[in-house]
Amino acid sequence: MSLRYPSRREFVRSASAGAALAVAAPTIISASALGNDTVAAPSERITLGFIGIGKQASGHLGYLTGRKDTQTLAVCDIHKLRREAAKETVDKKYVDLERKGAKACDAYVDFHELLARKDIDAVVIGVPVMGG
Repeated sequence: MSLRYPSRREFVRSASAGAALAVAAPTIISASALGNDTVAAPSERITLGFIGIGKQASGHLGYLTGRKDTQTLAVCDIHKLRREAAKETVDKKYVDLERKGAKACDAYVDFHELLARKDIDAVVIGVPVMGG
C-alpha cells in the first residue's frame, strides 16, 4: 500500500474551496455580535454591577443603563425595595430600548456574590461612608 499525494492542481482546488468558506464565514455572524443603533458590540461594551442603590447611585443606574456602550448585569442592596426597584428599572429600560437578547438583571443581597461574577467588567459602588 503506497501513499498517494495530491497533485498540485488537486491541492489548489481544495485550498480554494477552503478559502471560499473562510470568506463566507463572516456573513454567518449574528447582528447582535456586531452591534447596532441601540447596543454596541460586546467588544465595545462594558458590563456593570451596582452595589448600593441610594439617591446618587440610582441616578447613575438610570444614566449608565441607558447608554449603548454599557450593560447592567446585576444590582445589589440590602434594602429589598431599593434592590427590586433597581432591578425593575434596568429590566424596563432594556425593554424600552428594545435590546433583544439582553439578559435580565440579577439582584443580590450579598455584594460578594456580585463581585464573584466573571462577566462583570466594572462595579459602581454607592454606599454611605460611616464616621468622619
